[in-house]
Amino acid sequence: MSPSVSKAALEDRIQGWMSEPWVFFRRVFKGLAFVTLVGGVIGIAWSSLASTERPVRVRETPAEAVFKAPPSWDYYASAILKRDLFKTAAPPVVVRPKAVVAAPPPPVVHKPTLAELAADLTLVGIVNNGGLQAAIMSNRTKEVSYLSVGQKIGDITVAGIEGNRVQLSYEGETLALSL
Repeated sequence: MSPSVSKAALEDRIQGWMSEPWVFFRRVFKGLAFVTLVGGVIGIAWSSLASTERPVRVRETPAEAVFKAPPSWDYYASAILKRDLFKTAAPPVVVRPKAVVAAPPPPVVHKPTLAELAADLTLVGIVNNGGLQAAIMSNRTKEVSYLSVGQKIGDITVAGIEGNRVQLSYEGETLALSL
């Protein structure tokens, strides 16, 4: 602020701008237009000084350097004119993925329990002919099997024979059949 302009004069000037907003906007617009004009003149002057064509150094091989000038404006103009800028674009090609059919899950195999396997068995008797044997009958086939400890009837193992009952085992389960 210059010494000749007092604070009161400055306040009066601002008050005048506020009372007439168009005057204020016109002055701001003139100021911006002036700055833009000056910037444009400086930009044109700078570009005219800096636009001398200099060769560009391009390395094609490590051993030698080849100097090439940048492409001219005609090169870029011809590339632009070759393209139809207002051509409607072709609709995009829709590629539908093939349906992936997942393999069905393997069927759930029911693993029978010892109680289900032994439901068909009946202890008919215990025979002692030098060693204990259990006489076990299949209710379905009516066939009787004589088994010692450690022998199997199907998947069931005879775990023990004592008195009038037999201990059967299958995959960690135990079950007793009695007479």
